[in-house]
Amino acid sequence: MMSICIPFDICDLAIDRAENTSTLPQLIGQHKTIAIAAAFILFYTLVLFIQFITHAIALSVFLALLTTSILTLILIVKCNTHRSEYNFVAAIDGMMILQGILIMICS
Repeated sequence: MMSICIPFDICDLAIDRAENTSTLPQLIGQHKTIAIAAAFILFYTLVLFIQFITHAIALSVFLALLTTSILTLILIVKCNTHRSEYNFVAAIDGMMILQGILIMICS
């Protein structure tokens, strides 16, 4: 959840500056913030892999979660202040919906 919340601060960077709101991208910069969000996704992917190799989750569930984590990582890396916030919100929310659908299909 943390990894998909951080990019919203990047999209709102100009608004937050105008309102004098302190956010992570303002404190450490856009690129470092994206790196932190990507690190959270990569850590999540590592946890998924560990769950799979210890037989805590089935292959189909692992593949569903891995797919959505990779797609989310791509969205996070492509996040910037020049993209439409509405498109970004739709894409991130779409990843959560896609993950739910894939899990329901796999279960």
